[in-house]
Amino acid sequence: MDGKRQAQISELAKTGEVEPVQSHRSTIGLFEARKNLHCALLHRMDNSRGRLFLTITQERSQLSWDILQQTFHFFQNCRIIEIKLLEESLGTVLLTRTTRSMSLTDTGSLYYQDAIGILDAVEKTEQTIREGSKAMRGHLRVNASSSFGQTVIAPMLPEFLETYPDLRFTLSMDDKVIDMVEGGFDLSIRIRAAMPDSALVARRIGVMRQRIFASPDYLERCGTPTQPADLKNHAIIGFLLADHLTSWKLSAAEGVTTLELDPRVRVGNSLVLRDLLIAGQGIGTLPEFVSDAPEASGTLVRVLPDHELPAPEVFAVTASRLGMDAKVKAFLDHLRLALKS
Repeated sequence: MDGKRQAQISELAKTGEVEPVQSHRSTIGLFEARKNLHCALLHRMDNSRGRLFLTITQERSQLSWDILQQTFHFFQNCRIIEIKLLEESLGTVLLTRTTRSMSLTDTGSLYYQDAIGILDAVEKTEQTIREGSKAMRGHLRVNASSSFGQTVIAPMLPEFLETYPDLRFTLSMDDKVIDMVEGGFDLSIRIRAAMPDSALVARRIGVMRQRIFASPDYLERCGTPTQPADLKNHAIIGFLLADHLTSWKLSAAEGVTTLELDPRVRVGNSLVLRDLLIAGQGIGTLPEFVSDAPEASGTLVRVLPDHELPAPEVFAVTASRLGMDAKVKAFLDHLRLALKS
């Protein structure tokens, strides 16, 4: 075999591709095509000794040992060594070999029959997993903050669960960032200005605007701020998990104003913050998924309506890029619709 041809076969082994066997090829051409196929198989099987043994055994009725050596020219020494190592690890002889032929020992025949059954079972399991990643069944585990879970995810769940009746579903709600791998979650919904670098994969699915609110009762009692500096004279309720707990950057047409504030009351849940604002306890910021309903009912009103804080983004986080199976994709499709509405 010339160097160019050997290089071509090596490339085929790396990519897992083989050349088609044409009916007009000579016997040598058939052997060469068979060699290409087995090189590819060896690469895909990571040169597993057990799989190599099965491959050689399956060929024994079609090719004698010396032709195997010829047609697998650049793999022959590796193959012989690997089979010997397998035999040494088992403490028995699997194949009797001469320069012209090979045959299975009784132990080799037993090993072959058991191993081929195991490999068939593995292949069936792998196929089941591949099909399962495309099917809408199994168990979907989602984590989100309590406020987002109650106001956005909970209302969309009935339709989602009715659409996929064979799907099991778990929703865990935590206001602090959890270890989704340790918790066994398929998906975590996080609202952040930016996701830190990590091994997790974050996909942006929306933007959440942050605005300033108070109740009509509070504004009637304490006055309505007309400029950002007026906020320093009011009772501010802060959100512990926000980037802007004590420093508010308010954007308006005329530019950005930064205020350093010291909230007397600080809470770690935006639903509690909302309820405190409705109760007339002060002024605070809310994401739109929390503020939409009370603003629409008139229990909360905008303060400095021409000003907004930086809008954090909504991220769908998975443990890896392979985490986006059919269940996760379907859930995110419903979630995107809920965010738009």
